[in-house]
Amino acid sequence: LTVSSSESIKLIDEQPEMLKLLNDKIDLLHSCLVDCQREPGGKYPLHEMFVPYPNENSPIMHIYCELDQQDRNEARKALDKLVEICENDGVAIVQAAYLWDVEVLQSRRPSIRLTISTGLSDDEIRHACDVIRRNSVRIGRQYENMFSTLYEMTDEEDDCSSTPDGNQPSLPKEPR
Repeated sequence: LTVSSSESIKLIDEQPEMLKLLNDKIDLLHSCLVDCQREPGGKYPLHEMFVPYPNENSPIMHIYCELDQQDRNEARKALDKLVEICENDGVAIVQAAYLWDVEVLQSRRPSIRLTISTGLSDDEIRHACDVIRRNSVRIGRQYENMFSTLYEMTDEEDDCSSTPDGNQPSLPKEPR
């Protein structure tokens, strides 16, 4: 670790323009995922279920799933699905890996970790962001449909729970 840090500092001293280039790539990633609005031609921002969390001047950005507020396992499934669909579209992203059973990490939220580098072209970054945004909308809509179906089923159960005369059925008496 010390050697890689030392070599990184040496590289920055020898090629200070690399740091400027990296910062430009970071800004591009942020503008593509964080500041993005719906664009002409049908390009969407990230679905509201997925929330980017940029760290200023950091080449690492996390995307969290809001389902985590209710169900961490479901959030991890949604993130896994986003990773899988993006990979099928030629964009490799990864879910951040943690030792979930370690007490210290219990407060960690599941996320996708994006890492930017100077080796990526601006077009590659834009394309990756387009793929991530498009697929986030696809998954978000699937969850919206799933939840609306669950609510409809709950409403139907509520409708079925009343008696033919419209009264609520009486509850069985407690055993003595």
